[in-house]
Amino acid sequence: MISAEDEVRGDSLDAVKVADGKRVIDQLNMGRVRHTERLDEVISGACPSPAAAAPLHTEPLSSVIDRTSVSVLRLHHTRLAKGSSSVFDDGGQDSWDFLESRSLRA
Repeated sequence: MISAEDEVRGDSLDAVKVADGKRVIDQLNMGRVRHTERLDEVISGACPSPAAAAPLHTEPLSSVIDRTSVSVLRLHHTRLAKGSSSVFDDGGQDSWDFLESRSLRA
């Protein structure tokens, strides 16, 4: 997905190539949404029903996982573009450090 986004940002691209690239991105995003929805089904099926007094969350767990994975992939591609090592070269520790630095912990 990140590579597809990078490809449509070139200054020398014509409108047809940009539109084709955007369609590829749309297809990739639709696939992510399908997987996210399926993950919601799996999580819901594996968890007990919540108590009536349980507070509602603002988003499903699958959305949090999806958003986190996109952040890690963006970091990975950014580091590769800079010529740095992949975030995965250290077993993912850089990824955790990156995510922790952006957490909302008090």
